[in-house]
Amino acid sequence: MYAQTAGAIGVLATAFGVLAAIKDKLGLTWPATVLLTAGALIASGYGAWKAKTAAKRLWAHEPKASKAQTAAGTQAVAQAVTLPAGSTLPRSKPPRPTRSSRRRFARPAPSARTK
Repeated sequence: MYAQTAGAIGVLATAFGVLAAIKDKLGLTWPATVLLTAGALIASGYGAWKAKTAAKRLWAHEPKASKAQTAAGTQAVAQAVTLPAGSTLPRSKPPRPTRSSRRRFARPAPSARTK
């Protein structure tokens, strides 16, 4: 437990030192330094995700979907979902209980009851 606590303190001290170095080097305030650092981390994460996605697509030889294909797919979905005016979707019946569930919740036979 002490080693984990010491490790956490070390991580916090390192992060604080890095932020202080950025703050001094760029002459920013603390909030601006934190926002700049968070923005840089988010941007680098997005760039890594984009690169990974592009590498997967190239490796699998999948073509990138064109705008025409995307628009055609969206239009097909809209046509499939559109209902005539004044109509509603049919209601489905609830599932019937199975034989095993009827046995599980059934009352005991009259002969087994105590009087």
